[in-house]
Amino acid sequence: MNMAALWKLPVVYIIEKQPLRHGNLRSSALRPPPSSIAMGSLRIPGQRVDGMDVLAVRAAGEKAVDYARSGKGPYISRCRLIAIAAIR
Repeated sequence: MNMAALWKLPVVYIIEKQPLRHGNLRSSALRPPPSSIAMGSLRIPGQRVDGMDVLAVRAAGEKAVDYARSGKGPYISRCRLIAIAAIR
């Protein structure tokens, strides 16, 4: 991510974020995710998307690809998901 930010490479990062794992909130057990660090300190633009909404993900993907193709550099889309356990 650092090299993409420095050289303004046309890269699109799609990050899946699941806030609940094994019954614990990730924020209570782990440090900030790399995407928030990249969006802040590396100044890579991005957006948060509801990963369960197919149309919102598609629109976000189109926006990210247009941004990267325009030569402005990398772009990050964070998709928030809900973990659904399989019923046996």
